[in-house]
This record gives sequence, structure tokens and C-alpha cells, in this order.
Amino acid sequence: MRTRLLGLLCICPFLLDAQISLFGNRDFEPTGIPEPVYYAFYDGVQMIEFDYLSAYHGRVNYLEQAQPRALTWEMVLGPPASNVYIFRDTNGVIIKQYGGVTSEKLLSVEASKKVARRHNGLASLFGSYLGFSQVPTRFIPYYQVGSSGYAENGTIGLIDSLGNLVLPMEYNYIMPEGEMFICQKDSTFEWRNQQLELVFSTTEYFMQPSQFHHNHADIMLDEKWGLMNQYGEIVVPCEYYMLISSFNEYGLAEVNRKGLIGFVDTTGEEIIKCKYQGAGKFSEGLIDVRLNDKWGYIDTLGKTVIPHQYEIGIWFQEGLARVAKREGSKYYFGYIDRTGKEVIPLQFEDARDFNQGTAEVMMDGKWKEIDKTGRVR
Repeated sequence: MRTRLLGLLCICPFLLDAQISLFGNRDFEPTGIPEPVYYAFYDGVQMIEFDYLSAYHGRVNYLEQAQPRALTWEMVLGPPASNVYIFRDTNGVIIKQYGGVTSEKLLSVEASKKVARRHNGLASLFGSYLGFSQVPTRFIPYYQVGSSGYAENGTIGLIDSLGNLVLPMEYNYIMPEGEMFICQKDSTFEWRNQQLELVFSTTEYFMQPSQFHHNHADIMLDEKWGLMNQYGEIVVPCEYYMLISSFNEYGLAEVNRKGLIGFVDTTGEEIIKCKYQGAGKFSEGLIDVRLNDKWGYIDTLGKTVIPHQYEIGIWFQEGLARVAKREGSKYYFGYIDRTGKEVIPLQFEDARDFNQGTAEVMMDGKWKEIDKTGRVR
């Protein structure tokens, strides 16, 4: 109960900050027209935001649930409108504005103070971790102006909470990644720190925030992927046909070369050569891999520990791995230990992994429970 309460307390600030219900309340259809969001005065200036992007995604999410169709609602509705940011002084005089003109009537300065939000509120912080739709427009403490999403004509920039243009409106996209920003200006990709100072730029690589590595960028050259750190250093060279996966507890990341799987370490060295047709996951120091259409097991250095002889091989759980061989059209399941010994013979029609000392197996068309000696319980 306490865990649930803590979870609700963590998420509630975000929900209070949202413009549209994220849970598809079918009694209310989002219109895509946001209410103004009033922020607390800072240095005598108040920012008022019309978050069209979050409202747009709220409407898309609602329509996709309420009226699913083959053509996505994003394609039907077209791109979202750019957000609008209005800045006024303590007398209510508008001193700056970014984005289109809105006909929404604004609250008075005194009335707005009752509903004002902090610029760096918990809602925005939680939103950045949870990946909600507001994140593409909220750069704490910066805000994207000029366009929503990707702009082919290079009209995206950043402002701060006083309305100052801190990054000119000449970029195709600006994406946050950990403690940095990755920005594209035509064929040039820039890496900027939290203060927007230029750390690194390149015209050689395509660059995007890494999907799997904090403070890193996925880079691409000649249709092949690699990985770069925040200092502009190549961690993994552009030699692979898929994004570099997360490094596991053994310091290895899965890579793909011409459809074959291997693993590199944190220096980019290919510790396990790309020669496997498939791979499961490392467990108890071993990983199930497929070679010549048979499954076997290798260690973290790529040494074969259990020969490739099974039609099915699943990672280890509680010291045993579930494997199967085929005879004619039928599969027979059993369990092996880390030495490859078949401790429970391959005799079952189907089987599941061990959990707390027992596993379910199918015998004569019925599921039964066995212990680690193979004895039916």
C-alpha cells in the first residue's frame, strides 16, 4: 500500500501539469486547443504557454482509441501547430511573443498568480523521464520555438523563461539527451551542453540522441550505426546494421553485422564476433546463441561452453536452462545445467522455466509440476 501511495505521489504532479487527460476518458474528447499555462513571474517577466503539441498528442491518442483506423490519426490531422509563448510584465503589458496569434483571453496578472506554475516543476521533470508528449517542446529551462518536431526549412530555436532567444531559429531539430542537446542545421550536427555551448560538431555523421545510452549519441555513416560519447569520441565505430544496444552487467552490447549477432565491450572492441544467427540474453555468465540453425551456449568471452545441438535453447534460470530437440514433427523438452549435462531428460511435450525450485511441464497433454530432480510433485 505504501509503495502504491508513493507511486501516485510521484505521478500526480505530472498529471496536474498535463493539458489533456492521458488515460483516454471517453466522456471528454480533447479538441486539440490548449488552455493557457501561466508560469510564475521571474525577474519581473511572466511566461504564458499554449502547448499545442501536448494537446495535439492528447487528441491523437484519444481518436486512436475511440475511432481506430488503418490510416493513423496523425496522418489525418497533419502536423501539430507550433506552441505559442507570450511574455508580459507585472503591469500586464505584452513585451514578447513567439508563435501564432491566439484569440484566447488571458487572465489578469493578479488572477494568473493563483494558478501559476513553476518553470522547473516536478511535473516537467517526471515528464522528461516518463516520455510523455510534452517533452519534445519542454527544454528545461529552455523552450522550443519556431516549429513542432522536425523543420526542413530550419526554423527551430530555443528561448529561455524570460523570452530571450538563446539559440537562433535556424535548426531542423533540437533534441535533449541527458545533460546535452543534439541539434541539426542542414548537414551539420551539433552537440551542445546544458549552457548551449558548442562541444562538438560534425558534417561526417548523422547524429541523434542515443536510444540506449545516457549522454551518448547514435551516429550513422554509410547506412551503418555506431556510438559517440559526450566528448565527441567514437565509442563504437560505424560498422553495424542496427543501433548499439545497452551494455549489460558484463559490459557487453549486442551488435549486428550483415544480419549476424555479436557483442562489443565499452571500448568498441568486438569481444564476441558477429557470427550468430540469433541470441537470447546473458544469464548466470552464459548466453544462448544460434549457430548453423542450432542453439548452444557461450560465455562472456565468446567461448563455446555447451555445443550447438538444440532446436530450442533458453537462457539459464535458477541454474538450469530449458532446451529441446526435435524428432520428426515433435519437440521434446528437458533441462541442462551450466556444464551442459542433461539433468532432467528431454522427455516433455512442452516446458516452462524454473521458478522458486519448480517448473511446469506438459506430459500426456496435461501440465504438471516438477522439482529440480525431475520428480513430479
